[in-house]
Amino acid sequence: MSILLQEQYIEIVLGKAYYALATQEVDKIIKMQTIFDTPEDNSYLRGFIYLREKAIPVISLRTLFGMTEEVFTPATRIIIHKHHRESIGFIVDQVNKVSVYENIQPVRDKLGSVKGTYFKGTTNRDGVPVGVLNMNEIVAHA
Repeated sequence: MSILLQEQYIEIVLGKAYYALATQEVDKIIKMQTIFDTPEDNSYLRGFIYLREKAIPVISLRTLFGMTEEVFTPATRIIIHKHHRESIGFIVDQVNKVSVYENIQPVRDKLGSVKGTYFKGTTNRDGVPVGVLNMNEIVAHA
């Protein structure tokens, strides 16, 4: 199969773990910017950013995945995901690269300490495990 016909994924990093999401699930990748607080008491929701005069909720994938929060670095990014007609931002430690994965296997109950339902599957890149994210499930639980 031609590489142009294979699904491409954006590889991201959270701590020492690697994850990927399909490129068609990503609207934009932006540098970290000011996040405005929200009165809601949701541990995953960090607040809102304003992009083209539109408020976009921003969720910490680290918190959602049970990781401790870290200080933002110059590599920290916000991935803007379109869910239906709404945009949602997800904070990630780093965006690595665009990849094509040959063999994606199903995930059982968990991948590390993260719920298995958050993944479409798992794969390997150069001997390093990569969890392929199920963005619909993540949005539903965030």
